[in-house]
Amino acid sequence: PIWKILTTVALVLLTVIVLILWDRWVNRRPLHSAIGNRLRRLLTPILTIVVVLVLQPLIAFEVNVSGAFARVVEAATTVVVYLSVVWIFWATVILLFDWSILSPRIPDESLDANLMRLSARVIGFLGGVFILAYGAHALGAPIVGLVTGLGVGGLAVALAIRPTLENLIGGLILYTDKPVRVGDFCSFGANTGIIENIGVRSTQVRSMDRTIISVPNAAF
Repeated sequence: PIWKILTTVALVLLTVIVLILWDRWVNRRPLHSAIGNRLRRLLTPILTIVVVLVLQPLIAFEVNVSGAFARVVEAATTVVVYLSVVWIFWATVILLFDWSILSPRIPDESLDANLMRLSARVIGFLGGVFILAYGAHALGAPIVGLVTGLGVGGLAVALAIRPTLENLIGGLILYTDKPVRVGDFCSFGANTGIIENIGVRSTQVRSMDRTIISVPNAAF
């Protein structure tokens, strides 16, 4: 019946409005602590899952939807839950790595900190892809086809960002071999200067005329 569809749509819209207002209220003022801001960002996806798990039986048993519309509601619920889980996983990984970077032995702009941030994003991305693939399998999508498509897509992306990967590998070599450190005076090519920062993508060197030279790690 049409009243069941309208009631379901109204409940969903009301829930979305409440969640948006909640997110704005919670994040209205930035905290002085970066960890506090990360923790606060976990509240919205957690609340989303709780609200969806409460709303689903309400629609299923009180409104009592059925047929194709019930299947649409169930699929939408599954999608929202898995997207929220991906959000929670991503935010948690970033939070844990940021917590580690706060150690006084890891300067915020050092190569160690940059590599840890990059590792956090890679882990968060791979974990998010795995969770989404599992969610798609729960919806009935063929998991083998999804994995094959992700593999082909990953190869295409790797070829497209080859210069970035070269600079990343160069940064890893600088990190492991440690031919230079921040503060060292060095000569490279026709330039000489003091190492200001070794990042994931490039190295910044302050030359003798006090200008900053940014050199890609692959070239450096």
